Amino acid sequence: MKYPSEPEVGVGALLLSGGRVLLVRRSNQPGRGKWSVPGGHLELGEGIYEAAVRELMEETGIRGRPLGVVGVSELIERDGEGRVLYHYVLVDVLMEPEAGSRPEGARAGSDAMDVAFVDLESALRMDLTDSARGLLERASSGALPLLAVSTWSGRAARSDGRPPPSVYGPLQPGRGWGRSRPPHIRAERGAHLGEGAAGAMEGRRGRSLPAHRRWAGRAAGGDPPI
Repeated sequence: MKYPSEPEVGVGALLLSGGRVLLVRRSNQPGRGKWSVPGGHLELGEGIYEAAVRELMEETGIRGRPLGVVGVSELIERDGEGRVLYHYVLVDVLMEPEAGSRPEGARAGSDAMDVAFVDLESALRMDLTDSARGLLERASSGALPLLAVSTWSGRAARSDGRPPPSVYGPLQPGRGWGRSRPPHIRAERGAHLGEGAAGAMEGRRGRSLPAHRRWAGRAAGGDPPI
């Protein structure tokens, strides 16, 4: 959104499989025409993992399974008068294809002009958004620390003073798994990915890099520049 009254949250889906990454060419500003990971706005009441799954499906037709958060960045762009044109907080989620879902068969949909399923080296030669480039550089070096997401849900106290009908509590790592934690997720910083997300890292540990990045500048646009 141009000239927002408050920061907006965008969620990106970094799908890696067999040393390749699934990218989309953006049809909206900021970054129209550039390549990035599938992603978009976090909707009210939606979990981060739910948003990543939804955006991946809407933009590529691929069903993915979240493994954990691998980066948080922010984009702040100002117009010629110094007013905030865009302000996004971007959360990137590492994904792997669900069984039976083949990234090679991805088709552009929703806000995507085109899709590409390419190796990381080739991806880094493409015209990428700043946030996507930073993310893929870390993926290429094998430095993607996984962070689990705790979703706290519940209901406010009733007006009659009686206890709320549900109890607040953590759902790890998201509502889709209930109490179980999917394989490959490690809550500690800099943990090894194992074989799950997989081929892109080829089993390399790599050194842990800061997971937060900030992109600032002046721009021309709509959707989060995931």
